[in-house]
Amino acid sequence: MTDFDTGPRQPQAASWDRDGVAGFSYKTSWLAVRNRTPGEVADVLGLHRREVLDWATGTERAYRHGVHVSAPVSGWTLAHGRRHIPPGFDATEPPFPDWLRVLSRRLGEVQFFANERVPDYHAWARSRDGELLRAYCFIGKRGEAPLFLGAPTADEIELKDVS
Repeated sequence: MTDFDTGPRQPQAASWDRDGVAGFSYKTSWLAVRNRTPGEVADVLGLHRREVLDWATGTERAYRHGVHVSAPVSGWTLAHGRRHIPPGFDATEPPFPDWLRVLSRRLGEVQFFANERVPDYHAWARSRDGELLRAYCFIGKRGEAPLFLGAPTADEIELKDVS
């Protein structure tokens, strides 16, 4: 299911595997929502103009404009595109944690991912039932982590990759 806006976007090529499945590449963000239908996710994101598309077509179009909400994959519904966060702020800005909390109050467990290649920007956050459990953003170009909230995860501790 995909919602398309009419604004111009720079197309970005998705990375394809030999089975024709596209992975998410750079200059994008995506949500992973546990145990929710594509319709529930699209409703909470406020997507109105919907079209049912396969993974490859939806992913390719999401790089141009709009948001592709996939069928669940191992219990996670993925929403991919450039429009999750309202324009004008990113994961390092003060409104981001509240935005994610509101989504997870309505959807349960929500994880957010984003990356931008040029500034070496990587963000990840996890919220469950309105509680922000962990949020992290690293910007390599500036050599800083302007977002670092919540207790380190077991994986982070095991990898000793926490400040």
